[in-house]
Amino acid sequence: MTAGKSLTTIAATILLLHGTPAPAQTSWTTFGFDHERTGYNPEETTLSPGNVRGLTAKWNVDLGGTITAQPVLAGNLVYAATGLGKVYALDASTGTAVWSVLLGTTSVDCGDFDQNTVGVIGAPTIDPANNRIFVVSGDDLLHALDLGTGNELPNYPLQLMYPANNAPRTFVYASPTYSPANNALYLTTASACETTPFHGQVMRVDVTPGGTPKVLRRWFPNGFSGPDGGGIWGPGGVSIGPYEKAVFAGTGNAIEGQENQLYSDHVVRLDLNLNVYAADGPDLGGAFDFDFGSTPMLYQPPGCPPQLAVMNKNGALYIYNRNAIGSGPMQVLQISAFNSSGVEGLFVGDPVYDPVLNLIYTGNSQDNDAGTFLHGLIALVPQADCTLTLAWQQQVGINGGAGLYLNPVTPPIAANDVVYYATSIHGHVYAFDGSTGQQLWDSGLLTEAGIYAAPTVVNGRLFVATFDNKIYAFGLP
Repeated sequence: MTAGKSLTTIAATILLLHGTPAPAQTSWTTFGFDHERTGYNPEETTLSPGNVRGLTAKWNVDLGGTITAQPVLAGNLVYAATGLGKVYALDASTGTAVWSVLLGTTSVDCGDFDQNTVGVIGAPTIDPANNRIFVVSGDDLLHALDLGTGNELPNYPLQLMYPANNAPRTFVYASPTYSPANNALYLTTASACETTPFHGQVMRVDVTPGGTPKVLRRWFPNGFSGPDGGGIWGPGGVSIGPYEKAVFAGTGNAIEGQENQLYSDHVVRLDLNLNVYAADGPDLGGAFDFDFGSTPMLYQPPGCPPQLAVMNKNGALYIYNRNAIGSGPMQVLQISAFNSSGVEGLFVGDPVYDPVLNLIYTGNSQDNDAGTFLHGLIALVPQADCTLTLAWQQQVGINGGAGLYLNPVTPPIAANDVVYYATSIHGHVYAFDGSTGQQLWDSGLLTEAGIYAAPTVVNGRLFVATFDNKIYAFGLP
């Protein structure tokens, strides 16, 4: 340093030469933005109801495989993963690939997967403090990759399953949930087309930085050797309560016998060591394959106890007091069409909570025609008694689907008084004023295929993954 020149002078000189400092960058590190899976980015300040109409396409890139995983972001890199097992780090400004790595896959004989291949299904999860990103590949390996290079970190990958319950029977469908407080990664499993034998589970994995990862605990909804099933399908895996220090899950059906036996078809609260604290198996209507294809979304309206909202394939949204789950749901809202002889399972995914506007948003891709709720995007507002009622709805997308899972609900996201919703098989992304429901923007023909991954909005950019293998970036001119 030149003698006599102060740090203040140097800083002032830098500002004169380079202008005002760049705004702080926000990271979107996991499915739904946070542990609570709220789908809400509280730090977005660029895109707003006043300017989102001006969104234009900035770039798109073909990643060579279908994408069901929500893109995540740290720094200026967008991380995306494909169903054929490839993970990319893309420059958020240009879409240029900074690195890519091909992870393991597994072949299956059912038609749910591109080229009958299971690669990465759920969104990766970033641990920015330790410069790593967690990804589960289709061969049931947990990978920890360096954020900047994609290189595998020492002592990884970790084999998650054991021979009696591994691929191609059991897969991790969801985004990992990372808890830095106890260096734990929580992972959940389900099955490819419910191929038996399989036993769904929640795992607690020790991922202490610099250490050797290991599975510390496993919790099986149906027990280690109980009835097949009990898969956990929600795209966020489990959610973690910020107050209770608890883990919340929605489980799937048992394959043989009663579908809701033991902890199948239940909403469950576990402690951080995966001991059951409370659970409820609500009456789902008695039809086949009515399970929770959703991760409990945790929220707390003003004046209310901590609550959760979780979607069921019977078309209902279940609202619980998180401190009284064993007492049953506070409210059941029949959002989507109910068919007592079976359902196409379209009401899956996750709802979103905007704490500033105090609104919950959920998609609906199959309405009741004469029912209260239309297909499209629905906003619900908490009442004085903490139940929800309709605030507004916008009828967009296609009503129903041509077959099983062809038109499921893609989870919406919210930020800075705007809510974004992708209409799955319809292939459009919409932006709505979060308060009024006024439509502000439609991607139209800019996106060319179905969208089954939740979009991501961060640092003034909207990132969208489509089923024709592409990632799109939208921003202001």
